[in-house]
Amino acid sequence: MRYILHNSKLIDKIINLDTNNLNIEIITSTNDNLFEDKTFISYLKSNTSFENNENYLDCKIKELTEQEALNFIKSINDKYLVDLNMDGTISIHLETSDIRINIFNENIKPFRDWQWNEQFKKWVQTSTKLNEVIFESEWNEEKQKWISECKVNPNRLFRAFQVWKVEEKSNSSVFSKACSNTEYMIKTMQEETHGFTFVNELVTSTEDNQVIFPLISKHYVLIDLAPLVVITYSETNSETLVESVYKTHPQSTSRTIHELFRLIIEWAYSYTEFNNTEPMAKLSHNILQALQMPKAVRDDIMAIRPQPVARFISGDSNALEEYDTDTPMPESFKLWISDMYYFFRSRTVELPLNIDENNLPELYPM
Repeated sequence: MRYILHNSKLIDKIINLDTNNLNIEIITSTNDNLFEDKTFISYLKSNTSFENNENYLDCKIKELTEQEALNFIKSINDKYLVDLNMDGTISIHLETSDIRINIFNENIKPFRDWQWNEQFKKWVQTSTKLNEVIFESEWNEEKQKWISECKVNPNRLFRAFQVWKVEEKSNSSVFSKACSNTEYMIKTMQEETHGFTFVNELVTSTEDNQVIFPLISKHYVLIDLAPLVVITYSETNSETLVESVYKTHPQSTSRTIHELFRLIIEWAYSYTEFNNTEPMAKLSHNILQALQMPKAVRDDIMAIRPQPVARFISGDSNALEEYDTDTPMPESFKLWISDMYYFFRSRTVELPLNIDENNLPELYPM
């Protein structure tokens, strides 16, 4: 038997695709990330092959033992009906009648370990840890799921959680390669509100006709609500950069994720109670529509110190001056935001959207 291993991963190669029987013989990666949630579908649809895939031109190939292959099968068999064939291929029998999965169709379960979430009316998966580069995760035996937190820079001046507008990808934008592994890309709220692009110029420069981000050392999508909005985490090597963005209207940035959500609630309140029609207010309303934060969590968030919108409404002349320290994260929010990271994961191109923007719930706890 022959099994191809590429940098400790089996080559992503579709050997045969029989859409009638849905018996897919495939040699694919042992990397857990490729087998969690929807990412696997993109590999089925891509029809990539080892010979013509430029990503594998420099790869090293070695043989796997039968036991190693069997261990691999065992590791993923909880998710798929998997068989090891005599010719060295792997047969994966999908449980769905259509590989173009619809996560909002309650009658078709995408994968064996996914669960239907009645609150969000969608299929979700919480059994696999999130990316360990971005998140720290601990298994909660009582709740039978992973509890994850975004890893943050201990120096608060170098980090930011931020709300971005989303638009269809355009190669002419400076942000076409930032958080743009999907068909959508980010757009600053300042540009969305006022057409201002000076914030873009704070973080980008051009070298050899290529746009680069010299001040940005990390940039991740944490909550993907495209085509409406995404929430990101960024790190910079400039102490003044985030402060500059923080003070630029409309305020859409915080040093902590829980304070960002306090800011989102404040903006949404201005939309529902004061008829504020600014894009940031409407988008914040949409975020709360999509995420349906429980009232108990919302109350705990509202118990922390006010953010710029509430400070401005209350007449605080220093509303745009940052606090010097972080405020503690409420425990209820920690558990809730972990679920949001799982339920609304960063997507890859062509995969189903995490939200159905045309069917967002009208109400949410406020």
